[in-house]
Amino acid sequence: GLSVSDVTIPTGATSAPVPVTGVTASPTPITITASLDGVMQTADVRVIGAAEAPRLVDLSPASATISVSATESFRVSLDIPAPTGGVTVLLSLDMGGSVPASVDIPADAISASFMLTAGATATSGTLSATLNTDMFSSAITISDAPTGHLVINEVDYDQPGADMGEFLELYNGDSSPVDLTTLSVVFVNGSSSVDYRTVDLTGSLGAGEYLVLANTGVSVPASVTRIDIPSNGIQNGAPDGVMILDTSTNTIVDALSYEGSITAATVSGMTFNLVEGTPTTAEDNNTDVLSLVRMPNGTDTDDANSDWTTSSTPTPGAANTP
Repeated sequence: GLSVSDVTIPTGATSAPVPVTGVTASPTPITITASLDGVMQTADVRVIGAAEAPRLVDLSPASATISVSATESFRVSLDIPAPTGGVTVLLSLDMGGSVPASVDIPADAISASFMLTAGATATSGTLSATLNTDMFSSAITISDAPTGHLVINEVDYDQPGADMGEFLELYNGDSSPVDLTTLSVVFVNGSSSVDYRTVDLTGSLGAGEYLVLANTGVSVPASVTRIDIPSNGIQNGAPDGVMILDTSTNTIVDALSYEGSITAATVSGMTFNLVEGTPTTAEDNNTDVLSLVRMPNGTDTDDANSDWTTSSTPTPGAANTP
């Protein structure tokens, strides 16, 4: 069981901590109820034994498709917080590529993330995580190119004066349409490494077609799919970033970190690396008319510094120009 005391919320305050003391360890959570003027709120509390060891309960995602030489974030989770000194989960990969030999979950935490780097050859295999007798696995496929090859192709996040001409362009450079129904464009604040805007996509994007997220003042060809975003809605760095996230698998389709490196963005409890290879040195500014572009148009070698440059001729919804 446990013991709990009544609390008094001080004048002018809206909350107060509730002191709870564990008495008897139990695997079954105990419900605490708080009541005020007939309104009740509850919370479940699990009392952990002093010698109780945490168990591994998850490795996520359970499957992932990764481009050759690309990186992907995974997470291991425990059933109870790690004790003093933390917990070490062993990792192994039975295919081309690499993962750390282990990942440490720090004291009082219940999960930790790590990166898998794919090998240079398309193949498939299994990623395993082990803690004592508990083991979880993830099915890994390494592909020659991302499915659909949908990329972030151009971004203009800063203009002279007020930022009224911001846009972000997606491009499908593949020969087949790309299904967008599980994809979201996620903008990440580099100062906190958390998302500040998410735009869920719908429908599909045909081969060789563009999709543009833009301020209302941006001119986009009538044939191009357009999604309006607020003016001054794309942050200027340094750094900030954006990614295309497949929410069905919690994997990155494409990403860009600009004016610095965001290697541990937290989105929906998952950690993502927004840097492909070497970070790009290309930067927009508020003095010149510029955009960041993949050059040649749609090029994606998974090395941001090679793929990205600046253009003095922004082309929202059309092929990039130097």
